[in-house]
Amino acid sequence: MNRRRAMTLALVLAVAAAPLAIGRWARSAHAGDEGRAFIDLCDSNGDGSLTLDEFPFGEDLFTAADGDGDGLLTGAELAALRRAKDAAKPGLPRELNAIFRKHDQDRDGRISRAECPPDGRERFDRVDQDHDGFVTRAEAGRVAAGRAGGELRATEEARQKFAALDRDGDGALSGDELPAEARPFLATVDADGDQRVSRAEVEAAEADGRLKRIRGAIKHFAEADADQDGAVVRAEFPLTADVEFDALDEDGDERITIEEVAGFVANRYGTSPKGFVARYDRDADGRVARAEFRGADEAFDRLDADGDGYVTAAEAGE
Repeated sequence: MNRRRAMTLALVLAVAAAPLAIGRWARSAHAGDEGRAFIDLCDSNGDGSLTLDEFPFGEDLFTAADGDGDGLLTGAELAALRRAKDAAKPGLPRELNAIFRKHDQDRDGRISRAECPPDGRERFDRVDQDHDGFVTRAEAGRVAAGRAGGELRATEEARQKFAALDRDGDGALSGDELPAEARPFLATVDADGDQRVSRAEVEAAEADGRLKRIRGAIKHFAEADADQDGAVVRAEFPLTADVEFDALDEDGDERITIEEVAGFVANRYGTSPKGFVARYDRDADGRVARAEFRGADEAFDRLDADGDGYVTAAEAGE
């Protein structure tokens, strides 16, 4: 098999497994330079090409599209990716094809409301855009493309926000570059403990839900702090909270600060808790007993590797 044929086959196979969003950005590109619109969207350093870090659809597709193997995607290579997609078998992504195979019982190329399972009819009504009682492949494809396009826009917005915060342009956010309300939560995202947050660490925290928990903690603290004095007292503490007041009030002074909330979040959901023994070791014996720990039992058990009822500095990752 010659090199050109092998490259074309690789492109076709890669595109067949790619998200439907690829078709969306490719169709939006200008005639004569089909990849330029997508490059303009994702080219964070403005050099007119895309590196693997700038390309949002994964390494496999990047490698298949990088025809000359130089680690950069040009407009011409992205146009070739579009042409390979057009040459591939038309249709929906595998997941949607599987849905049609399963539910299109009369094999008329569409799913009727009667063919849709009862627990999926609310979603059926959203996808059935012309409200004729049938979901066609075209309707399913448009909904999937819209969802993928939204994910692409969200990715680009996150990239732009990170770049705006990274004032020194070193690719990581230090404590003073983070928004003031987020600074206490740095340890929850800082996986390698270097006191900076890289884009990869932010993306990982977004993917596993840590950022969602941080945003929720900041929001709920602000709502509970009725007098806006920077602390939540017991009278302000919401009765509907899913944790107890005493679990958050580390120093027992009857006031919960945002730093105490951040410490709780880091210990329960973060990577390696920082200063864990110093924070909880009330009898100064160099370890934290279960009775000294104010967090959830499952968090203590996760740290207590040997199950002896104490967490040492080594077990806490310090």
